[in-house]
Amino acid sequence: MVPRRPQDYIAVANRVSGRNLTGLFDAWLYGAKTPPMPGHPDWTARQPSPSATPPPAH
Repeated sequence: MVPRRPQDYIAVANRVSGRNLTGLFDAWLYGAKTPPMPGHPDWTARQPSPSATPPPAH
């Protein structure tokens, strides 16, 4: 089957990746504005929260 609609492409991407990428594609295809992109001048990385930092190794 050749993907012909965005939903077809998303279904193939989900199947090939083994992940549900629907939210990602919905944001890109149907969102009012494109999501933040690493490497783009408007993008800034979020700092990890202190609780997300692993404790030091002993």
